Amino acid sequence: MSSVIKGIGLIFLIPLAVLSIALPLLFPVVQLPAPIGSYSVGSTHMSFMDLSREEIFTQTSDNRNVTVQIWYPASNTEGKQVARWISSREAIGLFSKYRNLPDLFGHFTLVKTHSTLNVDVCEAEEQYPVILFSGGGAMFNGQNVIQMEELASRGYIVFAVGHPYEDFACIYPDHHLKLFLFLLYFD
Repeated sequence: MSSVIKGIGLIFLIPLAVLSIALPLLFPVVQLPAPIGSYSVGSTHMSFMDLSREEIFTQTSDNRNVTVQIWYPASNTEGKQVARWISSREAIGLFSKYRNLPDLFGHFTLVKTHSTLNVDVCEAEEQYPVILFSGGGAMFNGQNVIQMEELASRGYIVFAVGHPYEDFACIYPDHHLKLFLFLLYFD
């Protein structure tokens, strides 16, 4: 009887072992290129509420709330939390849905950037030049993370603005999402 149980166990164990080896080979976690500038890179998320304007994309009387991801020259990054390229599994699922693709992109939430979350701005300079980035429609404010990190590593502060209801998903500092308007109406 115990040899039958062992045989059945092996029948299930062998495919699981093969699958655990095959999946990382089929869907590797991408390594983003490191920035080559002289500064370490910090990143943070903020949102800004415009109390003078109502949100035009909703039927409710919400004020316009815009999310921004910021990359900047950083100090004291040792041992701090590294930012992920996409921090929300729900957001990447929405991207797949919007593009009519199978939901196979969840592993993108495992991709580490070269940015450290919520660290101090480097005090090597009194001022840094600022760049405002506005990405393409139906994307997200971290879509060009390689470019943003490179600019920050060279001494720029980059603000990438999100577009609520126009990006496939805006991820706010408290991790809530505002979805692409198309997804809201045609879900």
